[in-house]
Amino acid sequence: MADTLRHRGPDDEGFFMDEADHVCLGFRRLAIIDLDTGAQPMTNEDGSIAIVFNGEIYNFKELREDLEKRHVFKTRSDTEVIVHLYEEEGEGCFKKFNGMFAIAVWDKKKKRIVLARDRMGEKPLYWAKFGDTFLFASEAKAILAHPSAKKILNRAAAIKYFFFLSVPSPWTIYEGVYKLEPGQVLVYSGGEMTLRLYWKPKYDADPRMTLHDAMRETDRLLEDATRLRLASDVPLGIFLSGGIDSGAVAYYAAQASKERIKTFSIGFEVPTFDESAYAKAVSERIGSEHHVEVFGQKTLFDLIPQVTQFMDEPLSDSALLPTYLLSKFTRRHVTVALGGDGGDELFLGYPTFQAHRIAEWYRRLPRVIGERFLPYLGGFLPVRHEGLSLDYKIKAFLSAASLPVGVRQQIWISTFHGGHLQKLFAPGFVSDIPPNTFRADIDADLEELSPKNTDEAAMFLYERYFLGDQVLTKVDRASMAASLEVRAPFLDHRLVEFAHRIPASLRLRFWQNKYLLKRLMRGKLPDEIMDRPKKGFWVPIGLWLKKELKPMLAQYLGASALRSQGIFQPEYVQKLIHEHERDIRDHRKILWSLLMFQLWQESWM
Repeated sequence: MADTLRHRGPDDEGFFMDEADHVCLGFRRLAIIDLDTGAQPMTNEDGSIAIVFNGEIYNFKELREDLEKRHVFKTRSDTEVIVHLYEEEGEGCFKKFNGMFAIAVWDKKKKRIVLARDRMGEKPLYWAKFGDTFLFASEAKAILAHPSAKKILNRAAAIKYFFFLSVPSPWTIYEGVYKLEPGQVLVYSGGEMTLRLYWKPKYDADPRMTLHDAMRETDRLLEDATRLRLASDVPLGIFLSGGIDSGAVAYYAAQASKERIKTFSIGFEVPTFDESAYAKAVSERIGSEHHVEVFGQKTLFDLIPQVTQFMDEPLSDSALLPTYLLSKFTRRHVTVALGGDGGDELFLGYPTFQAHRIAEWYRRLPRVIGERFLPYLGGFLPVRHEGLSLDYKIKAFLSAASLPVGVRQQIWISTFHGGHLQKLFAPGFVSDIPPNTFRADIDADLEELSPKNTDEAAMFLYERYFLGDQVLTKVDRASMAASLEVRAPFLDHRLVEFAHRIPASLRLRFWQNKYLLKRLMRGKLPDEIMDRPKKGFWVPIGLWLKKELKPMLAQYLGASALRSQGIFQPEYVQKLIHEHERDIRDHRKILWSLLMFQLWQESWM
């Protein structure tokens, strides 16, 4: 099991055995803090508590100062702080950690295993129970390596994958294997388990908050969050994409660091999706030691089979390819990198936040116009595959604008809706699965949250599903495959909690996304970074599917292959391919999701 995670921890391995209670803990280490004495598993003084822990506790020095009054420390590591704080406070200790973590504790006195995951879900934690064997690991592949594990496709999770572009927690693509949810604790004792949340987001905007006050506190929190995440006993750098989020992190890192910081970006020979010039402009403004490497488009294309080898669950995010390239390039120079993930979700940076406001007006139109006539007219727009073109945005908007906020947001992100899913799967594959399985998670979450408005609902859904299950999964797997640790200052829980109190009108004003953050960073970063439209790690999969990927589509999505597999309807998939190749419809996300699923299936099932 440990060998399957060697990429996550290439520096060392360790094991703890308690034969009397049939407990074994295994660990692979990426040494970052306390290189000499921070090995794991780690125990307390009398050996009654043993811990394995992936991630970082950023406030461990502050916590240690108090613990040293009652405990003798043998290491300088954050792991030992977890050991002693759990010893004193049990499950309550997790609330005190500022960090990203997946933690497992064997508590011998209470005869129990305790698992905990960080608040935002930056570090993954899987668990399963097969017979009387309880298993856990940082990735599903380690659980599958155990002889008691059964590798069976979870059909309901497969449907969810196509709607969410990933498998949302707590589900996994494997029957009987689950993800611990962000901010959740699992206690396993005597063959029974209990699950509870020690943290969940609260959305309580303060209407009295001024722009000045919001900017001042955001500045303070982002500065401190970045400073804490610079702690490392190994070389550290900053991902620099050329956008405002990574630019802000790089700016605050440069301000807090005593040495000249290192920044890293990648560029591409194709100008339409190369952002290296913007990254260079930020580097020159903040005075970083900048590293950049330019790749040809073929390099990205050739990565496709490679990434499915380390993705033990299907993930339909084409940005996985450049993220892996960036991670491999950065790892040649440093072991830790800071990134800008979370900025778009907290400060309303996606165009869909604007689209939701238009949709609320759109839904007031007579049904025959909003649901039939305008979508019919939209079908006559020409198809273009160059990024998020205007026709793509209009068609995406019309496809779901009349639907409730939760479903329409996910359709805008994935382009899958109930009609697609009904036609996509073979009847025998879905015959006993409820028809609304794909949206059941969203409906349940929104019912519990009871959002006050559309902005609040959209923000929650982005954090819960897009950030938590897609973006952070992509970053964790891509970076860990390169043995690189990535930290996200925007996801400091103090900043997250404060952002939830900022009125949406200060973050999205006069149709300007990230208004507050742009005001805060104006003058700190170049104006061209503030004023450019959001782009992201765009990959030309729409064009690839018409040209370079055609042989792969024929191999994995051909009628005979699908018919023998029995999961998808061959005729419907061929129709999707035909329409995409002839520019009748843009099916890039659907076809890419299918291809990634098939490549995953070949590698792991």
